Amino acid sequence: MTGAAALATAGCVPEKARPRLEDVSRRAAPLPVCILPLPARGTAEATAARRLTDEQIWKAVFPSFDEQKGLPAGAKTCTDRPLLEDAAFRTGGAEGRFPFRPGDDDLLLGSGGDRLKVAWLRTHRAGDGEAVGALAVVRALDRFAEVYGVGVLRGRREGLELGTERLGGEFVVTAREDGCAERKPQRPCEALLHVFLPREGRLEPVASVATRRVDYARVDRAGAVTEYELATLPRFDAQGLVLSEQVIVRDEAGREVRKREEERACPLTDRGMVCSDDSLWTRMFPKRR
Repeated sequence: MTGAAALATAGCVPEKARPRLEDVSRRAAPLPVCILPLPARGTAEATAARRLTDEQIWKAVFPSFDEQKGLPAGAKTCTDRPLLEDAAFRTGGAEGRFPFRPGDDDLLLGSGGDRLKVAWLRTHRAGDGEAVGALAVVRALDRFAEVYGVGVLRGRREGLELGTERLGGEFVVTAREDGCAERKPQRPCEALLHVFLPREGRLEPVASVATRRVDYARVDRAGAVTEYELATLPRFDAQGLVLSEQVIVRDEAGREVRKREEERACPLTDRGMVCSDDSLWTRMFPKRR
């Protein structure tokens, strides 16, 4: 008699192993590069999904962060990288004061799949409403905070959205900044999509494309001003990024005089996401003299 038959005869049916939510979640995301132990929770709290406090996120990314003293100068990330020495923190008017004590608006969060969170920890301010800070992917489990990659992001403080997208069997981090949201008439603008790929504990920038662009040019001897507008619909597939682009040309009265649409692929390579062709905008907008 087999063991299973013996159990059945004895009237004891083995209980099937019930997978823990943490185990399912781990299989849906890459291995963490850093782990921060979290305080134990009470029985009532343990029934709900854990959420990280702002201080826990700062601590997970920068282990030397202190809730009272703030972030010290020269702080390294949990991957032992001197991130604050990156050129992005020292150029273009970026300025930070240390020890840095973050305020409520210095941490921006975006949601991704599989309970992932994308965090932008802004430590430096720059001109034109921009900020510079560490970009990280984190997730809260019952007993630990996990970090999956850390990089650098420079972008607009207002109107920036963070998230993740699937790229075949892995994920990429996206940062969308809409510089056209409050565009004034007859003023150029640009909205951008930045893409980061987790690699060996880093979030490596692999693409930066315009999702919208408006600009003006004088195209005839009479000096008439023509408006050019680019609208790009990005989508991700197993190979990389696909961009559906449309450029509309309007005369001074706002009448549409020309429109062209095109799609181009930007597969992921060792050099980032390299597009199959130049942007439709590059080929249609008059070159500056």
